[in-house]
Amino acid sequence: MNNTRRQHVVSDLHLRQWANEDGQVWALDLNTSKLFCTNTKNICVRRDYHEFEADIELPYSIEEVLAEEIEGPAAKPMLGLADGLLDPLTPEDIDNLCVYFGYLASRTPFTHQKMNKLAIKLHQKNALETLDDPVKLRKFRVEWKKKYPNKDFPTIQKLNEAVTGDSITWKVMNNDHNLSMMMVVGNLMGKEFWKRKWTLIQAPKNRQFICTDNPLVTISGMSSKGIRTETIIPIGPQACLLLEKGFNFNGITIKTANPKVVREINKRLSLHADRNLISASERLLNRMKKVRQSNKKFLKILKEATPGDAPFRQAPFENLSDLLG
Repeated sequence: MNNTRRQHVVSDLHLRQWANEDGQVWALDLNTSKLFCTNTKNICVRRDYHEFEADIELPYSIEEVLAEEIEGPAAKPMLGLADGLLDPLTPEDIDNLCVYFGYLASRTPFTHQKMNKLAIKLHQKNALETLDDPVKLRKFRVEWKKKYPNKDFPTIQKLNEAVTGDSITWKVMNNDHNLSMMMVVGNLMGKEFWKRKWTLIQAPKNRQFICTDNPLVTISGMSSKGIRTETIIPIGPQACLLLEKGFNFNGITIKTANPKVVREINKRLSLHADRNLISASERLLNRMKKVRQSNKKFLKILKEATPGDAPFRQAPFENLSDLLG
């Protein structure tokens, strides 16, 4: 492992869109409720976040790969989106954005926590399948007796109660697993974003979008046109990208949001954050703090849920495609 470093969970390239001329942003620490102004280099960072714990010799560090191969090519088109300049965007630019968004979807602590919960759920599912399969159960019994030769094998009832209860402490792999998954899932998700309808939502005068340490949020739910899956990605204080599933990419449409749309987007972002909210406005972050306080029930549901578990009917959100018209 390299020397300990503070590494970004969201690229500095992304966060700088909210910075003033001195590189400063307003940030809210959700663990302490502390609101402060800081440089983007000091926010959304974790210790050795992109370092493998295993003794693996890599020609390049993951942080270098992210900076040079993922974030670098996306820098120019990201700036274009932030400024609402779409004409210069080429198919290569869109491809670079898709790859960047794919890695953004799989690199944040919020995502890692959800993947760990999903891994535990799969462990439980596999354990129950073993108990229901006579062949697998016999094999498990043999292995168990080798490990505990002086103990009686538990009854099926007790094993089922243990698997479905809270008497077992399920373990997940360390962060090496999440880093490996990121390198695979990032590219797969990048291809998936080509199969979306892209809308660049611009904030109206005197309104802004926030950013967080989990700035890509996907929600599925009913709309006036049926079930819709919407992904939002704030690009800057005045621009947010909406990607709708079920379509093929056909250019980027620009729409100006009304205040209600901006509030809805900021609510989604704030409730899906892990530790930090970021903004160019101190006042806006104070409002977001109140939004989180008034949605504590949903935050508890979201924290306990595994991917796909939190039903839209329990989520305090409105469909953006309906709100935009």
